[in-house]
Amino acid sequence: MNRETEYRGKRVDTGKWIYGSLIQSENHSYIALMVDDMSRLPKLTTLSWEVIPSTVGEWTGLLDKNGVKIFEGDILDKKYRWEVVFIDGAFWARSHRTVINIAELQKKRLLAGIPIEVIRSIHDTEEQA
Repeated sequence: MNRETEYRGKRVDTGKWIYGSLIQSENHSYIALMVDDMSRLPKLTTLSWEVIPSTVGEWTGLLDKNGVKIFEGDILDKKYRWEVVFIDGAFWARSHRTVINIAELQKKRLLAGIPIEVIRSIHDTEEQA
């Protein structure tokens, strides 16, 4: 089974989020984009930016109620403030009381008529959200 993967991280130079593929070296992390540069040569060109390693998060493959991609490091729900974490090969939602598989949380919340919503990343302040 193939699954679409996407990562994000905050750029070292601007502090802004960048989305794409993750490239890691011994001491650095980069997010790379593949672009089709047909204006010069009929080949693919890779653009990459160094990102702050602690801000790197993987897309869970899920969307919130507004169609926003849910990433590792996101905070969901204003009341419970679930944090999306990656543990033992799976994505989980962790609150101060419990930990639940994120797909299971999404399913339970949908059945209850309370779909989940991304509030912000743990790496953003409330003003940046």
